[in-house]
Amino acid sequence: MQSSRPYRISMGLFSCLLLSCLPVTANAQTIQDWDEMGYIGHRLKEASPEWLEWPLPSAQIASVSHTSTAGRSVNLSFKDLGHGKTGIALPSQREGHLRFEKLQPDQQLSDGRWHLKGEAPKAHHLEGVLKASRPGTYSVEACFKITSSFEGAIRFEVGSSHTNLELNQDAASGLSINQSLGIVRIERPGDHPWKLTAQSASVETEGIVLMHVILRTAPEGEPISQLADGSILLHARDVRI
Repeated sequence: MQSSRPYRISMGLFSCLLLSCLPVTANAQTIQDWDEMGYIGHRLKEASPEWLEWPLPSAQIASVSHTSTAGRSVNLSFKDLGHGKTGIALPSQREGHLRFEKLQPDQQLSDGRWHLKGEAPKAHHLEGVLKASRPGTYSVEACFKITSSFEGAIRFEVGSSHTNLELNQDAASGLSINQSLGIVRIERPGDHPWKLTAQSASVETEGIVLMHVILRTAPEGEPISQLADGSILLHARDVRI
Protein backbone atom coordinates (compact mmCIF):
# COMPACT_ATOMS: atom_id res chain seq x y z
CA MET A 1 0.00 0.00 0.00
CA GLN A 2 1.70 3.20 -1.13
CA SER A 3 0.96 6.89 -1.35
CA SER A 4 3.26 9.46 -2.92
CA ARG A 5 2.56 13.11 -3.59
CA PRO A 6 4.68 16.28 -3.66
CA TYR A 7 4.51 18.61 -0.69
CA ARG A 8 6.22 21.98 -0.31
CA ILE A 9 6.51 24.29 2.69
CA SER A 10 8.08 27.74 2.81
CA MET A 11 8.69 29.05 6.33
CA GLY A 12 11.53 31.53 6.08
CA LEU A 13 9.68 34.21 8.10
CA PHE A 14 8.89 32.08 11.14
CA SER A 15 11.98 33.08 13.12
CA CYS A 16 10.99 36.75 13.12
CA LEU A 17 7.34 35.98 13.92
CA LEU A 18 8.44 34.96 17.43
CA LEU A 19 8.61 38.68 18.17
CA SER A 20 4.78 38.61 18.22
CA CYS A 21 4.06 35.83 20.71
CA LEU A 22 1.23 35.35 23.22
CA PRO A 23 2.38 33.62 26.46
CA VAL A 24 -0.05 31.18 28.13
CA THR A 25 0.09 30.14 31.78
CA ALA A 26 -0.66 26.49 32.64
CA ASN A 27 -2.76 26.05 35.77
CA ALA A 28 -2.94 22.93 37.97
CA GLN A 29 -5.99 21.59 36.09
CA THR A 30 -4.22 21.95 32.75
CA ILE A 31 -1.22 19.95 33.98
CA GLN A 32 -3.51 17.30 35.50
CA ASP A 33 -5.41 16.91 32.21
CA TRP A 34 -2.10 16.63 30.34
CA ASP A 35 -0.82 13.90 32.66
CA GLU A 36 -4.06 11.90 32.94
CA MET A 37 -5.81 12.38 29.60
CA GLY A 38 -2.89 13.01 27.25
CA TYR A 39 -4.65 16.02 25.68
CA ILE A 40 -5.05 19.72 26.39
CA GLY A 41 -7.48 22.06 24.65
CA HIS A 42 -7.17 25.83 24.30
CA ARG A 43 -9.63 28.33 22.82
CA LEU A 44 -8.20 30.93 20.42
CA LYS A 45 -9.65 34.33 19.59
CA GLU A 46 -9.26 36.01 16.20
CA ALA A 47 -7.15 38.78 17.77
CA SER A 48 -4.41 36.30 18.78
CA PRO A 49 -0.86 37.07 17.50
CA GLU A 50 1.10 34.92 15.04
CA TRP A 51 2.65 32.74 17.75
CA LEU A 52 1.48 31.16 20.99
CA GLU A 53 4.00 30.46 23.76
CA TRP A 54 2.96 27.21 25.45
CA PRO A 55 4.39 26.37 28.93
CA LEU A 56 5.40 22.75 28.17
CA PRO A 57 8.59 21.43 26.51
CA SER A 58 8.32 20.44 22.86
CA ALA A 59 9.77 16.97 23.63
CA GLN A 60 6.46 16.13 25.36
CA ILE A 61 4.29 17.14 22.37
CA ALA A 62 3.21 14.59 19.76
CA SER A 63 1.13 17.02 17.69
CA VAL A 64 -0.73 20.33 17.77
CA SER A 65 -3.88 20.80 15.71
CA HIS A 66 -6.22 23.72 15.11
CA THR A 67 -9.94 23.40 14.36
CA SER A 68 -11.57 26.53 12.99
CA THR A 69 -15.09 27.69 13.79
CA ALA A 70 -16.06 26.25 10.38
CA GLY A 71 -14.83 22.80 11.47
CA ARG A 72 -11.65 22.62 9.35
CA SER A 73 -8.71 20.97 11.13
CA VAL A 74 -5.00 21.41 10.32
CA ASN A 75 -1.75 20.39 11.99
CA LEU A 76 0.39 23.27 13.29
CA SER A 77 4.17 23.56 13.41
CA PHE A 78 5.94 24.18 16.72
CA LYS A 79 9.40 25.16 17.95
CA ASP A 80 11.30 24.55 21.17
CA LEU A 81 11.93 27.89 22.92
CA GLY A 82 13.97 26.48 25.80
CA HIS A 83 13.20 26.80 29.52
CA GLY A 84 10.34 24.27 29.19
CA LYS A 85 8.37 26.35 26.65
CA THR A 86 7.18 25.73 23.09
CA GLY A 87 6.23 28.25 20.39
CA ILE A 88 3.17 27.34 18.27
CA ALA A 89 2.84 28.87 14.77
CA LEU A 90 -0.83 29.89 14.47
CA PRO A 91 -2.85 29.85 11.21
CA SER A 92 -3.98 33.03 9.47
CA GLN A 93 -7.59 32.37 10.54
CA ARG A 94 -6.88 32.09 14.25
CA GLU A 95 -10.30 31.86 15.89
CA GLY A 96 -11.03 28.27 16.88
CA HIS A 97 -9.75 25.50 19.14
CA LEU A 98 -6.20 24.19 19.69
CA ARG A 99 -5.62 20.57 20.66
CA PHE A 100 -2.26 19.48 22.12
CA GLU A 101 -1.49 15.75 22.01
CA LYS A 102 0.96 14.36 24.56
CA LEU A 103 3.74 12.11 23.26
CA GLN A 104 3.42 8.65 24.86
CA PRO A 105 6.01 6.65 22.91
CA ASP A 106 6.03 3.02 21.80
CA GLN A 107 2.65 1.95 23.16
CA GLN A 108 -0.87 1.59 21.83
CA LEU A 109 -3.26 4.01 23.52
CA SER A 110 -6.84 3.29 24.58
CA ASP A 111 -8.34 4.77 21.38
CA GLY A 112 -6.09 2.66 19.14
CA ARG A 113 -3.41 5.28 18.38
CA TRP A 114 0.27 4.41 18.34
CA HIS A 115 3.10 6.84 19.14
CA LEU A 116 6.31 5.35 17.73
CA LYS A 117 9.67 6.82 18.67
CA GLY A 118 11.93 3.76 18.61
CA GLU A 119 15.68 4.09 18.18
CA ALA A 120 17.48 6.67 16.07
CA PRO A 121 20.79 5.33 14.72
CA LYS A 122 20.89 8.42 12.48
CA ALA A 123 19.03 11.75 12.44
CA HIS A 124 17.21 10.67 9.27
CA HIS A 125 16.34 7.13 10.43
CA LEU A 126 14.01 5.80 13.15
CA GLU A 127 13.28 2.13 13.75
CA GLY A 128 11.58 -0.16 16.23
CA VAL A 129 9.10 -3.00 16.71
CA LEU A 130 5.33 -2.53 16.87
CA LYS A 131 3.62 -5.15 19.05
CA ALA A 132 0.17 -5.39 17.48
CA SER A 133 -2.68 -7.06 19.36
CA ARG A 134 -4.90 -7.26 16.23
CA PRO A 135 -4.95 -6.44 12.51
CA GLY A 136 -5.83 -2.87 11.55
CA THR A 137 -5.59 -0.01 9.07
CA TYR A 138 -3.83 3.19 10.15
CA SER A 139 -3.18 6.66 8.79
CA VAL A 140 0.49 7.59 9.21
CA GLU A 141 1.62 10.97 10.51
CA ALA A 142 5.35 11.75 10.74
CA CYS A 143 6.85 14.46 12.93
CA PHE A 144 10.16 15.86 11.69
CA LYS A 145 12.34 18.91 12.25
CA ILE A 146 13.84 20.92 9.40
CA THR A 147 17.26 22.42 10.13
CA SER A 148 18.06 23.55 6.57
CA SER A 149 16.62 23.10 3.09
CA PHE A 150 15.66 19.50 2.27
CA GLU A 151 14.47 17.88 -0.95
CA GLY A 152 13.66 14.18 -1.06
CA ALA A 153 11.15 11.74 0.43
CA ILE A 154 10.05 10.44 3.82
CA ARG A 155 9.10 6.75 3.86
CA PHE A 156 7.37 4.66 6.56
CA GLU A 157 7.43 0.86 6.53
CA VAL A 158 5.75 -1.61 8.89
CA GLY A 159 5.79 -5.31 8.04
CA SER A 160 5.00 -5.60 4.32
CA SER A 161 3.10 -2.29 4.12
CA HIS A 162 4.62 1.11 3.33
CA THR A 163 3.78 4.67 2.36
CA ASN A 164 5.86 7.73 1.50
CA LEU A 165 5.73 11.48 0.95
CA GLU A 166 7.80 13.57 -1.47
CA LEU A 167 9.02 16.71 0.26
CA ASN A 168 10.57 19.96 -0.96
CA GLN A 169 11.23 22.02 2.15
CA ASP A 170 12.84 25.43 2.56
CA ALA A 171 14.83 26.22 5.70
CA ALA A 172 12.41 26.44 8.63
CA SER A 173 14.56 27.43 11.65
CA GLY A 174 14.23 24.14 13.53
CA LEU A 175 10.43 23.89 13.38
CA SER A 176 8.80 20.56 14.21
CA ILE A 177 6.28 19.69 11.49
CA ASN A 178 3.59 16.99 11.52
CA GLN A 179 2.65 15.76 8.05
CA SER A 180 0.41 12.93 6.84
CA LEU A 181 2.19 10.24 4.80
CA GLY A 182 -0.71 7.97 3.82
CA ILE A 183 -2.23 4.65 4.91
CA VAL A 184 -0.69 1.35 6.04
CA ARG A 185 -2.24 -2.01 6.91
CA ILE A 186 -1.16 -4.37 9.69
CA GLU A 187 -2.33 -7.81 8.57
CA ARG A 188 -1.99 -9.87 11.74
CA PRO A 189 -1.28 -9.66 15.46
CA GLY A 190 2.31 -9.99 16.61
CA ASP A 191 5.63 -8.16 16.37
CA HIS A 192 6.13 -6.00 13.28
CA PRO A 193 9.45 -4.21 12.61
CA TRP A 194 8.94 -0.62 11.47
CA LYS A 195 11.17 2.16 10.22
CA LEU A 196 10.87 5.80 9.19
CA THR A 197 13.54 7.07 6.81
CA ALA A 198 14.32 10.28 4.97
CA GLN A 199 15.94 9.89 1.56
CA SER A 200 17.49 13.02 0.08
CA ALA A 201 17.77 13.81 -3.61
CA SER A 202 21.43 14.63 -2.90
CA VAL A 203 24.12 12.19 -1.77
CA GLU A 204 23.98 13.28 1.87
CA THR A 205 20.73 13.33 3.84
CA GLU A 206 21.01 16.65 5.64
CA GLY A 207 18.61 19.28 6.85
CA ILE A 208 16.06 16.95 8.44
CA VAL A 209 15.72 15.23 11.84
CA LEU A 210 13.00 12.60 12.25
CA MET A 211 11.23 12.82 15.63
CA HIS A 212 8.39 10.27 15.88
CA VAL A 213 5.47 8.61 14.09
CA ILE A 214 1.76 8.68 14.96
CA LEU A 215 -0.52 5.90 13.71
CA ARG A 216 -4.22 6.75 13.90
CA THR A 217 -6.97 4.20 13.25
CA ALA A 218 -8.39 4.63 9.75
CA PRO A 219 -11.72 3.53 8.22
CA GLU A 220 -11.76 -0.01 6.85
CA GLY A 221 -13.94 -1.70 4.23
CA GLU A 222 -16.08 -0.04 1.56
CA PRO A 223 -18.00 3.20 2.18
CA ILE A 224 -21.59 2.51 3.23
CA SER A 225 -24.17 4.11 0.94
CA GLN A 226 -27.88 3.83 0.29
CA LEU A 227 -29.02 2.31 -3.02
CA ALA A 228 -31.58 3.85 -5.37
CA ASP A 229 -34.36 1.61 -4.00
CA GLY A 230 -33.67 2.81 -0.46
CA SER A 231 -31.88 -0.37 0.70
CA ILE A 232 -28.44 -0.50 2.32
CA LEU A 233 -26.22 -3.50 1.56
CA LEU A 234 -23.58 -4.48 4.12
CA HIS A 235 -20.95 -6.98 3.02
CA ALA A 236 -19.35 -9.31 5.54
CA ARG A 237 -15.94 -7.89 4.58
CA ASP A 238 -17.07 -4.47 5.84
CA VAL A 239 -18.03 -5.73 9.29
CA ARG A 240 -15.64 -4.75 12.08
CA ILE A 241 -15.68 -6.67 15.35
